[in-house]
Amino acid sequence: MVGQLADMPASEAARRLDAVPAARAVEVLTEMDDEVVGDILGAMQRTAAAAALTTMPLAVAAELLLRTQYDQRAGILSQLSAEAAPVILAEMPDWITVLAQSRVAPDKVVQFWRTCRSTARLPSSPARRRPPRNGSPSRPPHWQGEW
Repeated sequence: MVGQLADMPASEAARRLDAVPAARAVEVLTEMDDEVVGDILGAMQRTAAAAALTTMPLAVAAELLLRTQYDQRAGILSQLSAEAAPVILAEMPDWITVLAQSRVAPDKVVQFWRTCRSTARLPSSPARRRPPRNGSPSRPPHWQGEW
């Protein structure tokens, strides 16, 4: 089945994968070549693509999501649940850039960050650190920059 889907246009392969259970779609997608899997995932119905991503290992889901085009990625991200999006995006090396390039709505970005904070699964970020709540500085006293 993998060979057949790889040989057809992405839209046709996606249509066929939309009709199978998410677990089967995951099996097929993870066996495909890197060059075609992003196109097929991007062409799938957003709900089917999101369901497939949430049933595969997090690192694989993040890698496949990175292979989709920006506009397709935004549609898939919008269909991920508030619980699934943070854990998948946390597997990406630069999730802030991914969200910005995907033109994700600001409210979704805020929702993502709040979920990350509440679950203590904070992805690495180039954002500035906040001082600890106990009042003790985490930087030497001579450091005068903003937190």
